Amino acid sequence: MRAEIGIGTAARGMATAFEAVGIPFNVINFERGSYASHTNDSWVHKEVRQSRYDITVVCVNPDNSFNLRTQVSPEILGNRYVIGYWFWELPEMPDAWLSDFEFTDEVWAASTFITDAISGKAPVPVVRVPPVVQLTPGKRFSRAELGLPDGRFLFLAMFDTKSVLHRKNPLGVLRAFSNAFRPDDASVGLVLKFNDPDYRLPVLRTLRDELADREQLVEFVRRHPAAVDHHLAPRPGQHTAEAGHSDLEKSQEQLGQRGRDEVGGRRSPLLRLSR
Repeated sequence: MRAEIGIGTAARGMATAFEAVGIPFNVINFERGSYASHTNDSWVHKEVRQSRYDITVVCVNPDNSFNLRTQVSPEILGNRYVIGYWFWELPEMPDAWLSDFEFTDEVWAASTFITDAISGKAPVPVVRVPPVVQLTPGKRFSRAELGLPDGRFLFLAMFDTKSVLHRKNPLGVLRAFSNAFRPDDASVGLVLKFNDPDYRLPVLRTLRDELADREQLVEFVRRHPAAVDHHLAPRPGQHTAEAGHSDLEKSQEQLGQRGRDEVGGRRSPLLRLSR
């Protein structure tokens, strides 16, 4: 619940939805096996060690199920109706997840794509439940404050380098952008935002090499007119879901398909961040 990553955001969104419609609930925060920072305390007032409710909604993906089973009380997973809120990015659910159906009575999936990927193997109901989008007011920054130029239509893609980068697909975004726009098109730019980039990772080394002879690069931006969903499959990234509710344009399909095909081609100028 406290995790500063997509699954943590999804869990907090679920809590917001429950509270909005008056469904009583409490929270068991689970951190084992998660690399993320766990600093979001917005629901700490609902946290408990044990829960007596008849239904448990588990916002933990099955790839962390060993820690879930060994660290969470068997009563919470065994003697309840358990719903797993799962995310996946490929057309077929991994066979390694099948054992989770031993304690999962139902699965909620954030998109039709995930629903289809899981329901093909699931012996339990799979229901599409889109992620809850929460937009909180905050300070707005001008492009000048972020070192970004005016007069360009900027595309933004954000990547968690501690996740599986081949699924996050930064090279697909870069190559799709290069294929979509002419090198001399000064009306557009691509923004790539990474957290904790480690250039020992092969994917990031390749990305750096492909950017080396490009004229411009932006590595961070908050204010942007378009968000690119970079996942290999069309499941919603949390940032594009939020962008869609901020009157921003999404280009998941236009650039996403080209990214999945990894089409090479013409190079386009990117933008350099001023420091």
